[in-house]
Amino acid sequence: MKKPLYDETYKRKTVQYVKESGKAVAEVARELKIKDNTLYGWMKKYGGEAGDRCGANV
Repeated sequence: MKKPLYDETYKRKTVQYVKESGKAVAEVARELKIKDNTLYGWMKKYGGEAGDRCGANV
C-alpha cells in the first residue's frame, strides 16, 4: 500500500487549522484520517507548537 503524498499547501493549512482550532493534534489527525506522527512532523516543520496540543486538557 502506497502512502499518500500531501503537498506543502495542504500541510501548512492543516497546521494552521490545528493552531486556530485549539484542538489536540491527535484529534485533528483522526478527523483528517492521517497518522498522529505525520501531523506532529508537520507541526514541527511548519511552525506549529505540537507540544501545546498533545491532547491533555489540564
